[in-house]
Amino acid sequence: MEIPKDYEEALIVAKKIGLPVEKICHIFGIKRKLIITTITEAREAFHKAPSGSEEEKEALKKWISLCSTTTEAQEIYRSTPSGSEEEKEALKKWVSLCSTIAEAHEAYHDAPSESEEEKEALKKWVSLCSTIADIQEAYHDAPGDNREETFEKWLSLCSTAAEAHEAFNNAPNSNKEEALKRWKELSAKEIEKASTAAEARKAFNNAPRDNKEEAFEKWISLCSTITEAHEAYRNTPSGSEEEKEALKKWEELSAKEIEKASTVAEAREVYHNAPGGSKEKKEAFEKWFSLCSTTAEAREAFNNAPNSNKEETLKKWKELSAKEIEKASTVAETQEAYGNTPSGSKEEKEALKKIILLS
Repeated sequence: MEIPKDYEEALIVAKKIGLPVEKICHIFGIKRKLIITTITEAREAFHKAPSGSEEEKEALKKWISLCSTTTEAQEIYRSTPSGSEEEKEALKKWVSLCSTIAEAHEAYHDAPSESEEEKEALKKWVSLCSTIADIQEAYHDAPGDNREETFEKWLSLCSTAAEAHEAFNNAPNSNKEEALKRWKELSAKEIEKASTAAEARKAFNNAPRDNKEEAFEKWISLCSTITEAHEAYRNTPSGSEEEKEALKKWEELSAKEIEKASTVAEAREVYHNAPGGSKEKKEAFEKWFSLCSTTAEAREAFNNAPNSNKEETLKKWKELSAKEIEKASTVAETQEAYGNTPSGSKEEKEALKKIILLS
């Protein structure tokens, strides 16, 4: 029997002397002819081949080429020696097969720190991100020197001024200018698009400093109630031109709502929402007071009256009390009138007398 020169001869020798063909091939440097068509065959061939042999490398190469899922690629990756070229190839295949954020995230965390493979896994992770929440997780997880590219994806996903504002606050120094530009662009679109005071208020709150004035002007222009104008006023710096503009709008809307008020409830609401100390506040009270037709309404107006209106309000209250006492025809009606009369007034005394007489 001669020394085997190829795999077929090695098989004959192996059968005759009872040694594994792999061992004989390894000793004599014979390359085994691998006929592998399935991943199961490739896995088996890899584990049977002598460690470090050409057969092992060939089987691994075939195993990697046949895997089609991340689970299969993970198994290969964890079967290869740490730091080896084979490990790198297996990890590359794993990354290439990732189709979800969860898969890419796992590959990223399994990759050797600061390696090219880690960078590739991060790129794949970032490429799969489709929402702000997704990219934020990748950005905060990424090493400092890999954050710029990740941040660019974050910024590209921003569709509102609020999102761009948050991105700006988290931007690396090298991306600050780009982030501010995006924030301004989205803010300008929101300001232009706003068609209600609520939308304009939101645009104002989300605007960068350079867009604040434009946003505030839009907000003021859309205010149609004193409540809206009051809120705009409260958001202006004290003593600013914006504060003066907001106060003017607030007063104008108060005057309109005073004129429109036709019930005690409407006039009372205008009074409570009108600018403090303004002529509109005084006029709103006078409208409220003028609409009172019962002692209960007059009593409430008196309790809320400015000092300058106390006397005339009390007079109106007493007049209405006198009418209700006169109108009352039962003890119950008189008692109700008595409960709504000014304390210590002659009307209170008259009501009490009538209660006694009717009892």
